[in-house]
Amino acid sequence: MDPVSIKSCNDSTELVLSVKSSNSHETRFIAEIRGAQFNGAIEASTYFSGPPSLLFKEIAEKWDGWDGEIVWGAIDGELYLSATTNSLGSIILKVRMVYLSGDFELLATVALEAGQLDTITRKVTKLYEPLARYNALKSLTSFAGTGEAGPLA
Repeated sequence: MDPVSIKSCNDSTELVLSVKSSNSHETRFIAEIRGAQFNGAIEASTYFSGPPSLLFKEIAEKWDGWDGEIVWGAIDGELYLSATTNSLGSIILKVRMVYLSGDFELLATVALEAGQLDTITRKVTKLYEPLARYNALKSLTSFAGTGEAGPLA
């Protein structure tokens, strides 16, 4: 799967997401900040938290604004994304990468406009789609959570 690049509309900063591996329980991926004064990358997982596409889907649905922050974070805290908006329709995506339980930390800001959100959401959702399809098929083939073969097995 090709990486997804989310470019800031204010400067050359971009968040790049790329899948490293996937199985029935999680997708391991690399989140990378490029084009900023400080660049960095971290490996993260969708285990328990679900994919970061959940955050992008929510902000796309609320494109006309919301109160507070919309957040997504990896279970071990190595990657944290938060989005806020202002009355002008600008969205600020804050990216926090942490390594070794906080010994190393990278903070970056990616400015987005409401008009970018549908495209970003579609691309990020597609990146994590194979895991979502697998889990949906698995639930159809499992009979009432017993592990026995279901109607589609």
